[in-house]
Amino acid sequence: MSVKQTILEPFSRFFPSFFEKGKGQAKLGTITGVFIPCILQMIGVILFMRLGWVLGNVGLPLMLAIIVFSTSIILITSLSMTSVVTNMKMGGGGSYFLISRSLGPEFGSAIGILLTISQIVSIALNISGFSYSLHAEFLPFIPLEVIEIVMMIVMTGVSYKSTNFAIRMQFFILMAIGLALISIFFGGVTPDFGEPPMLSQALTLNITMAFAMFFPAMVGIEAGMSLSGDIKKPERSLPIGTLAAVAAGFILYTGMAIFEWIHIPRAHLMGDPLVLVKGAKLGFAVILGIWGATLSSGLGSILAAPRTMQALSEDGVLPKFLAKGHGETNQPRVATLLSFCIALSITLFTNINQLIPILTMVSLITYTLVNFVSFFESLVKNPSWRPTFKTPWYVSLIGSLGCLISMLVINPIASFVAVGMCIALIIWFSKRRIKGNFEDIRYSVITYLVRYFSAALEGVDKNAKSWRPNLLAVIDPTVKEKNVVHLSHALDQSLGLLTFGATIPINSDRSHTMTATNTTLKEYFAQKKIPCFTHIAPFEDQYLGVLAMMKNYGIGGLRPNTVVFRHCFEKTCPTNFAKFLLSSFHMGKNIIALKDQQIEELKTFSIGTPHKKIDIWWGGKYQRNFEFSLVISHILQQSSLWPNAELHVKTMVRSELEKKLLQEEYMQYSNTMRKGSFLSTMYVDPDHDSVRPLLECSKDANLVVIGLRPPYAEETPEEYGVYYMELLEKTKSLRNVLYVLSGEDLDFEKIFR
Repeated sequence: MSVKQTILEPFSRFFPSFFEKGKGQAKLGTITGVFIPCILQMIGVILFMRLGWVLGNVGLPLMLAIIVFSTSIILITSLSMTSVVTNMKMGGGGSYFLISRSLGPEFGSAIGILLTISQIVSIALNISGFSYSLHAEFLPFIPLEVIEIVMMIVMTGVSYKSTNFAIRMQFFILMAIGLALISIFFGGVTPDFGEPPMLSQALTLNITMAFAMFFPAMVGIEAGMSLSGDIKKPERSLPIGTLAAVAAGFILYTGMAIFEWIHIPRAHLMGDPLVLVKGAKLGFAVILGIWGATLSSGLGSILAAPRTMQALSEDGVLPKFLAKGHGETNQPRVATLLSFCIALSITLFTNINQLIPILTMVSLITYTLVNFVSFFESLVKNPSWRPTFKTPWYVSLIGSLGCLISMLVINPIASFVAVGMCIALIIWFSKRRIKGNFEDIRYSVITYLVRYFSAALEGVDKNAKSWRPNLLAVIDPTVKEKNVVHLSHALDQSLGLLTFGATIPINSDRSHTMTATNTTLKEYFAQKKIPCFTHIAPFEDQYLGVLAMMKNYGIGGLRPNTVVFRHCFEKTCPTNFAKFLLSSFHMGKNIIALKDQQIEELKTFSIGTPHKKIDIWWGGKYQRNFEFSLVISHILQQSSLWPNAELHVKTMVRSELEKKLLQEEYMQYSNTMRKGSFLSTMYVDPDHDSVRPLLECSKDANLVVIGLRPPYAEETPEEYGVYYMELLEKTKSLRNVLYVLSGEDLDFEKIFR
């Protein structure tokens, strides 16, 4: 047996994956892949050099409270992560994979990019810190930049060779840290700390600042998550290893705080960052521990950044060449080299101190989302939510809120910067429309919120002040009625509920036809950037299909209140069409029927130009029609397709006295509209021929609004159909007409008060 084998043999018994090359794909275990990376991230400079300073400022009771609160947040996050991980098959990328497969590619990609950046900055930060101490203490004759470059090459080389080799290095670093801790706890009985430092020159901390200084020490569970693709059983190892690391970190920091408070004078704690070196049995061992803690954090980041980058590339977020792996373990060597180049550039050419606050913020945003996923899944209890370990929803919610509060306490400015960067990336990735196998919970989140608010809407009375048109626009499956589409979008303005409904013939392959038609419509409206719903109904007769949609579509207070369509359905007799109009009216629906000159797309409806003119004709008999016409005309004036269109209200009267009375009523409407006004014109005609003046006086209008009379008592559909067809014939020379009939039981006049 060689000397090397003799030294390592006791350790290889307990950690065989460290020291043996497995056959096939080498995978890490709970200790090697999770516990050691996590605990090494937690044991850092704060333990050896900052804990005493914070402790000296706030005292032992508050210090223990800070440790307990910090650990509680990380513990809850670990429990939430355990629930999520034991409910899914984990892949590479750590938190990126978890969040992208839970909240969708937009959230996941944003977090993945920020995590990659923070991990690369962490590489630069830790290696720069180690190089500085080495240069100051032992190698002052070598330029600092040279030491940084050499150390960056060495550490990257360790990661580049293989993950197992890097983990072996972390094992020896852990041994050095363990030796440092032993040297501290078994230090001299009466160490000579020297003269107390000048406390007046030392920075004093309040409780908020103390928490901000300490909390980053506990942000380390991401180190194990980032190796999820290299772990043999991530659903088992990640929870156990992470929870064990959190428990070990809590015990270590609590024990160190109590030990320092008992054995080291408070003045030295507050003023001497290297006081542990003086009190240790072997002071140099503590220096090695500090270096080891710095190097382990840097090495952990070197392992994490390329793997996150590789996972992002595999999902199409980053260029595909970064997904290239090497060997049986799919070692991300291309991503490792890129991480090295970026980290080295940051080290040599930027001020790292300005980027440090962002590191903790990115981790806390990630932990917030992990807690949220567990919270929401536990709350809605989807059938797919069957984790081996269940965390109560209120515990995960406390974790999310705790992370957000911690961000604001630590650094409010950095918090807003990090959140702003995250939101900007989410918006950007949403526009990119990344496609992949992301079976996330966004549908559940939105469905839950819609259900909750829909139920709440049932308890709220409908009123004119909050009225908007919820539209059901009837179109052909091939979207012939493009003018109806543009008119409906102008009325909706992405502020209400807009649904485009179409009927398709019944055939043997109905399911395929419905799916294909629905896909075609969605692609068309996405191209036109019209946010809407689509609804397909299989009916041979368009009248029956639209009637069924109107009766059954929607839920509760979210049912359509206004129906929009071309002035006559194809292949439908006038009697059936009249039945549809009467059914709509009696069901309390508002009706808008568009008669355009042609089926093709008209610039009047599709292009927003100023100085358009809208004429409203009122016969003076059905007040609600006039008020509804004013409302929809006012909405059109506010849209980008009808900007500040001129509104003219026209009517015919039998005498001058009737004209005077109507003018006074119009004046009241005009004065109470608050925004905008309309011009009123009245034509005195003793014969009361409503059609001839209408044709002459509105021939230059871009849109003419004509009210349909409500049906008479016991009027048959055949009789109303005759009236409707006669009106169409009389007004056929007008270019674009809206025939409106208000059936909704609402006082539209209150909208203008």
